[in-house]
Amino acid sequence: MTSGDLSEQLEQAGYTLPQPALELMQGYLAALERDRERLDLTAISTREELVARQVVESLALLHLIDQMATSPPRGGGMREGVTLADLGSGGGVPGIPMAIARPAWQVTLIEGSTRKADWLRETAATLGLDLRVVGERAEDAAHNPEYRAAFDLVVAKAVARLAILVELSLPLLKVGGRLLAQKGSRVGDEVTEAEGLLPALGGKLQGSVPLLDSAELNSVVVVVDKVSPTESRYPRRTAALYRRTQSKSLGA
Repeated sequence: MTSGDLSEQLEQAGYTLPQPALELMQGYLAALERDRERLDLTAISTREELVARQVVESLALLHLIDQMATSPPRGGGMREGVTLADLGSGGGVPGIPMAIARPAWQVTLIEGSTRKADWLRETAATLGLDLRVVGERAEDAAHNPEYRAAFDLVVAKAVARLAILVELSLPLLKVGGRLLAQKGSRVGDEVTEAEGLLPALGGKLQGSVPLLDSAELNSVVVVVDKVSPTESRYPRRTAALYRRTQSKSLGA
């Protein structure tokens, strides 16, 4: 697929990118396609679906952020200098496509797998992307003073159940920031499980919205605002997090 073919596929989905960004996106897709199986970056095997699921969905998330620009976080997606963390970045989705589309943003990819974090660094360097890769587990990064309460936005795709994800994500957000968690359409039980946990984490559920105007993808974004500081003891370690989801209580 040439950059022209990529441009056509994006335009069919309702998105356009300038030529330099198209070329960077093409380079990212080539790297993902080359290494996806060796490093278990994605189960997607066709270029067309890679564009749809990795690029189009990432641009759709940016569009959603822009639509929310009049509400928190503080002017939202339209301003420059937004600090964004992609939690559990894996193969760089949605963080790398978002960094390509928004070069003025300060994007950080958080990935606990050393091999995947190394791949993210190599890919970003090859493409000349000005972003940061943090090769730490999410719960460690959230307790690191450099990253705690440092971000306007946290995005996550297929990382963990929502009750776990909010505990890992909200400590990373500034008060006034926002978590956007991409989930499947059957997310109702996860939302119910997580909602009662939010007060201690400083979060407030805003709701779930479709990612795209397409029933085929069955993808929604759960939106949680950071309205107060997270208690210092959160997030807890992974084992405690998983025990907590079974008991549905932060005090468990």
